[in-house]
Amino acid sequence: MSEAEAYSEFCDQVSQNEKVPNQPGPYDSKLHHFVLIQNNKAVIARYLDQDQNPEYEIQSHTLRLGNTVMVTNPFELYLDFGHQIKARSIAEQTLIVQLCSGIGGYLPSSRAEKLGGYGGLIINGNVGSLGGEKLVDITIQEIEALWK
Repeated sequence: MSEAEAYSEFCDQVSQNEKVPNQPGPYDSKLHHFVLIQNNKAVIARYLDQDQNPEYEIQSHTLRLGNTVMVTNPFELYLDFGHQIKARSIAEQTLIVQLCSGIGGYLPSSRAEKLGGYGGLIINGNVGSLGGEKLVDITIQEIEALWK
């Protein structure tokens, strides 16, 4: 089946699923042939790009208001990273604003990558769990710099 045929079949299936009463969604199958084609294309693209672009540049902000700090990032973080930032922060209260200054996609934990969970696939984001660990470390450094 060609990619165009798979896409057409995928759209038909989603349309039919949307008509089922009281079905909360999502309406697409993560195992549909078209989705698997897109996943494979994303893996190949990431492989071909990784040597030329080993890092993913982001814009983030850190703001201190009294003993409260607010940090931003362009990702939808798995809880692991948000909890690590809050636990390691020296602020009394740490607020994390996600999906800010760009869209980095999901930032999965190593468990999600290993188990292939929702958001843990290469197609779901631009950075993997090692990048999440780096984001946590840099965010903590930025927070601590506000108290110096």
